[in-house]
Amino acid sequence: MTLSPYKKFVAEEGKEFVMGNNPRDPKAHSTFTASEVYEGNLLRGYLYIIISGEEFESAAQFLFGSFMLRLALRSTAITLIAAIIITFIALVLITKNIRKMIGVIRQFKNGDLEARINFKTNRRAKRICKLI
Repeated sequence: MTLSPYKKFVAEEGKEFVMGNNPRDPKAHSTFTASEVYEGNLLRGYLYIIISGEEFESAAQFLFGSFMLRLALRSTAITLIAAIIITFIALVLITKNIRKMIGVIRQFKNGDLEARINFKTNRRAKRICKLI
């Protein structure tokens, strides 16, 4: 086992998050706490305790998995709602002038011969007059 993570942890007085080797599974890194062990003034070694045991790892894996599922579902729902709202607003803005024209056409059809489509610029009116 390498002592460098334990020495780093003790040197930084536990202020930084450090992962160390797990004696049960040397390939795995686990959360731990450590302290120097002295006999008189002589450093004899390090006492370390693995905080994340097998049960903790299993529970953390389950909670993290369900957290990721909830996060994905929440993100998808928010994205879908935002897309629907943006689409609705865009459709309202795009069809605003068409709805005005349809309203004037209905008034004209119902006998109001004074009904007119009010254009904001004369350019549009000239263009339509040329087409007629």
